[in-house]
Amino acid sequence: MTDISTLASGKRPRDADQPDKEDVPFDVGTKKRRFSEVLLPTKLSSKEALLLPITGPDPYRTLPPPTKEWVQLRFQLHHFQGVYRVVQVPTNYTFANLHTLIQYLFGWTGNNSHITRVYTNVEMYKSAYRKGSIKSYGQPPPFPEEWLRPDLGRDSQEKTLQWWNIQYAESAIYEVVAVGKNQGPYKNSRGYFSDYSWHYKAEDNELLLNDVWNLDEEKNVSLGDFSNRNIGLIYEYGLDCPWAVHITIDDGFYNSKYSGNDVFVKEIKGAPSVEEKHNWASDHPEGFKKAVSDLLLVPANWKRYCRNELTTRTRRDELVARVVRKDNMTDQQVAKKQAKLEAQATTIRVSLDEAETERKRQLRAQKKAQQAAAAKRRFAESDSDTPEPELYSSDLYEAYEIF
Repeated sequence: MTDISTLASGKRPRDADQPDKEDVPFDVGTKKRRFSEVLLPTKLSSKEALLLPITGPDPYRTLPPPTKEWVQLRFQLHHFQGVYRVVQVPTNYTFANLHTLIQYLFGWTGNNSHITRVYTNVEMYKSAYRKGSIKSYGQPPPFPEEWLRPDLGRDSQEKTLQWWNIQYAESAIYEVVAVGKNQGPYKNSRGYFSDYSWHYKAEDNELLLNDVWNLDEEKNVSLGDFSNRNIGLIYEYGLDCPWAVHITIDDGFYNSKYSGNDVFVKEIKGAPSVEEKHNWASDHPEGFKKAVSDLLLVPANWKRYCRNELTTRTRRDELVARVVRKDNMTDQQVAKKQAKLEAQATTIRVSLDEAETERKRQLRAQKKAQQAAAAKRRFAESDSDTPEPELYSSDLYEAYEIF
């Protein structure tokens, strides 16, 4: 697969139509984005085949139809620096598929509650130490019409709006909950205390990845007001004491002439704490030091996981992947199947290591060429009488080679 897009960084604010101030008692949203147009995915009716009913196939284990478009995402475990995954994911995956994928990648059981929030106006930490972590996010939702008080003076109303923009500055565009958690008379309810920390609510099987990030940025969740790189997800697992996974676009979109619905794990490092502990035990190694099974690198193992043929678990020292015993399988059959999968993973690991070695070699060669070109420019601009062969000796630049 080849890269077909280069995503620009930085937000792209759009000038909204200015409302006539004679039509409103005060300026309630001249700086707001066009999120009133978002609501639910505009193509929802055309995707009914993907929105699986609760009574039908399991929406968390049923993959969507094959596609030719993938998006490369980074999954960064918040507060666990050095614990991350970089994965190419089909753009037609639902948030239900995404939830199951996260459980697979981090070795969790899925026994705890989860929630995902979709944010715009995302800014990332720039330091390498906090790479992949979201620094700031969110936008206030539109000011509720029912809160308008024509009887108040203009100054009071402007102060109310100022308070609103400060109070809900970090609001999410979507709060995405588990299937069945946004039904009945309380659908889209903000609760007794009027929770405005989100604009709209949806269930896991009602939202797709290409509703959030889209190759055509005019069709992403912000309708083009923000670039794909300024849109991110925060997935929380275990709401009483959550792990948080920050999900952002890593390297754009990829297209293939062949259709598929596999995921491709490109990088994987470290593992979280043991799920039952909810925190880090003093006798456990740090997350980035934990080993991770190479079985996660095999695309076919993701589908085995969805079919309950494979499971992943975080242990004290590593994240393991094990074959699930089915029917009357003997210990020998389980061990044989496990060994076969391990052999496949080893082959992929060797290939990835060779590719990484070649990448580093090319970077070193590129850096060396840049240094040589810079030295030549400096020599041309100087009045030095030093003979050129001495200045450009290959031995001179070997000391500056960066590994």
